[in-house]
Amino acid sequence: MITLFLPNWLYPTNIGDSLVSTFIPRLLKKLNPDKQLQVISYGKMLEVLQQDPMIDICRLPYQQETSMDFANYAFSDQQDPSIKVAVADWHPNLFSFWKEHYDVLTNHPSANILTVNFLLQLQLEHLLFDNDHNFFPYCGMDPQVKSNDIFNIGIVISTKLAGKSTPHPGCNGIGYRYKLDYWQIFVNEIKKEMPNVNIYEFSENYLGLGDYHMPYSDSFLELFRQIDMMDFGVMSDGGIHHAFNLRNKPVILFQPNILSKVEFLRLSNSYYPEHLHLDCRKSCRSYFTEVFGGTDMSTSCKMECEDLDPIGLAKYTIQTIKQVRK
Repeated sequence: MITLFLPNWLYPTNIGDSLVSTFIPRLLKKLNPDKQLQVISYGKMLEVLQQDPMIDICRLPYQQETSMDFANYAFSDQQDPSIKVAVADWHPNLFSFWKEHYDVLTNHPSANILTVNFLLQLQLEHLLFDNDHNFFPYCGMDPQVKSNDIFNIGIVISTKLAGKSTPHPGCNGIGYRYKLDYWQIFVNEIKKEMPNVNIYEFSENYLGLGDYHMPYSDSFLELFRQIDMMDFGVMSDGGIHHAFNLRNKPVILFQPNILSKVEFLRLSNSYYPEHLHLDCRKSCRSYFTEVFGGTDMSTSCKMECEDLDPIGLAKYTIQTIKQVRK
């Protein structure tokens, strides 16, 4: 038997890493087809994992299992082949590994920096260079069929601090990843050029920027049902972005501030308007400086990256939608 620990009780509000980790059971089963697969997790992740036909046993942890030193095990070279662990902490070799394989990893169709982090912990990072493996997040839940023919675009207004109890350094603490007046300009431009479209606002509190509100749900499966009704998404990185990936929905992924770096987070379903972004984004405190070193210039710049052109973003969205619908 292979036992996989996904100890979400250590970070119960995390969305992104949790959803990305759903590729692991399918991969382990493919590598060990003759062995039973037991997955131990917690909270709303259990309802997702229980949909996966590759998992033979899915359960909560026993009391003695909750106090294990999961990070130390995941980062150790000495592991039991029958016990696998994936945690949300960065593997100590992550950034050096990304630097060494930058060209491959920034263009990998089914792996982003979160995927690579988990594969390093599982000691399976060599599979990134094998085209036979797909690392897209996965849920066995059947897609919900749309009830109308109107084109639906989902926009993600806020991120609940990216699933964290305290803001990232540099975050204003509200969780907005793009200026609200810019979102309004974006929506107005989309509606002007595409009158037969519905805008769905994914946000904790409805701000009136979309035609309809998609409130945050305590259920991942309910979130997937919401996303199944979308034809397209426009957002920066965050938990809902990874949920769109899991449902294989096309997404325009953009950087609205110094935190989100698309090069490290996109998959093959992502479209990136690189021409709208400033090259200096590579010199602010981010994965770029973690990987390549250098001085964080964001402390002395005028934060021009937060002024990403909303009309340009809308035009790129319309162009990309036409391309995808052909």
